[in-house]
Amino acid sequence: PIIEAFNPSAVGNALSEVWTVLKQGLEDLWEKKLKKWLVQKATDNWPIIVGIIFVIASGCVFNNVIDRGLDQKMERTKNRATVTGQISIKNANIFGLTLGLCGLVVLFYCTTPLATIFAILGLFFYVVVYGYAKRKTHYSTLIGSISGAIPPVIGYTAVTNNLDTPAILLFLILVAWQMRRKTPFFKN
Repeated sequence: PIIEAFNPSAVGNALSEVWTVLKQGLEDLWEKKLKKWLVQKATDNWPIIVGIIFVIASGCVFNNVIDRGLDQKMERTKNRATVTGQISIKNANIFGLTLGLCGLVVLFYCTTPLATIFAILGLFFYVVVYGYAKRKTHYSTLIGSISGAIPPVIGYTAVTNNLDTPAILLFLILVAWQMRRKTPFFKN
């Protein structure tokens, strides 16, 4: 009797009605609550976002300068502007320095000194320590994961001005996640 009473089109209609109600509720939630909240958070936290973006961009520029010899040999990177000479090394260094200083100034004056310290550590680990390690050791990915896990900690310390257990756990989780994702050591 249950099978005979089963009407696929009735199920389809019911699902369609449920989806319509759910969709309307989600749209209302987005329009009335979430969109406003996200815009407010982005507005309140623009110095954190801008500071971190500038510091990360600085590290990327310096990495391209440092790696230009290696980049010449790799198909994927041989056409980078620092390799082809489209951007001079002097101008790339000036640009990288400008980005880094702007990011650090924004973080220092608009957030917390602790966030700025972590930004400096992250930049140092990426450009100097990881830049050297990827030429010398198979553990460079582990070393690079340290700098990769720092930006969320910068954001956390910019908001809380604390290096506490949640910040440390966030850092450790991100290091572990990067290692799991990037190395054969952690694959099943």
